[in-house]
Amino acid sequence: MDSLVVDSDPSGADVKVRRRDREFTKAEIEQNSVDDSGAIVGMTPSSFRLKREGSYNVAVSKSGYQTVQSVVSHSVAGGGAAGMAGNVLLGGVIGAVVDSNTGAMMNLTPNPLKVALSPIVGSADPVDETPPAVIAGSSDDPDEANGGADREKGDRDRTESSEPTGGEPEP
Repeated sequence: MDSLVVDSDPSGADVKVRRRDREFTKAEIEQNSVDDSGAIVGMTPSSFRLKREGSYNVAVSKSGYQTVQSVVSHSVAGGGAAGMAGNVLLGGVIGAVVDSNTGAMMNLTPNPLKVALSPIVGSADPVDETPPAVIAGSSDDPDEANGGADREKGDRDRTESSEPTGGEPEP
């Protein structure tokens, strides 16, 4: 077994790991949290105990961000070829067979898996809730374009013209 580390920017994303080639082993299920669908689950940053010789689909998702799908597979470890040669010389064919069957000469790759999540444009769950700054004179409204000076003048005109003229109040 090997530890697969999954991290995201921003952190706090949901992670679902599924085997690509077969069902999870009993050891993988016992050493990780599993949801009702049979996926191994966690939240970034997270570490999962997985078989080195496995191949996995990893989905990283967070509200307001696009889901990222990645594949984590196995590759011969940096010292895997040298280790295999040493096994053949010292342990014979049996040592080489044992290491290849147990996955001892394999590593999960990429590991760690680092994911940059992209915000969904126009998302109902905005990433930045800070309202945009309003710059005086940038509006398409002519009254707003000069900082509202015309509107204030118009308000004064309406106030002056709405004073009673001495007659009956209008119905």
